Amino acid sequence: MFSGKHKLMILWILINDGDQGFAALMNKLNGVSKKVLSNQLKELIDDQIVNKSETITGNTKRTAYSLTEIGLTLVPIINMLNDWGKDRLAQVEITQKFNQVNQ
Repeated sequence: MFSGKHKLMILWILINDGDQGFAALMNKLNGVSKKVLSNQLKELIDDQIVNKSETITGNTKRTAYSLTEIGLTLVPIINMLNDWGKDRLAQVEITQKFNQVNQ
């Protein structure tokens, strides 16, 4: 369900920045191709984690992606992963500094 290079980052963006259009997600995911982003979003939609809604204003069609109720249940887990990552990076930096001083 979470295989794919960008899925967790897509979820992180939706958690922190709210509903997003395709272009906004492209901009926030530096270097992702349209095809890859489209496929990742489709898989998240198929897994009922992300919802796609479309609105039409005049001649303009807007697409927004948001977390579903099931997707919202992942928020605490993803936040814990983020906290773990921050703590782990801090440990690595402390260890590297310690090793540099003691060489």
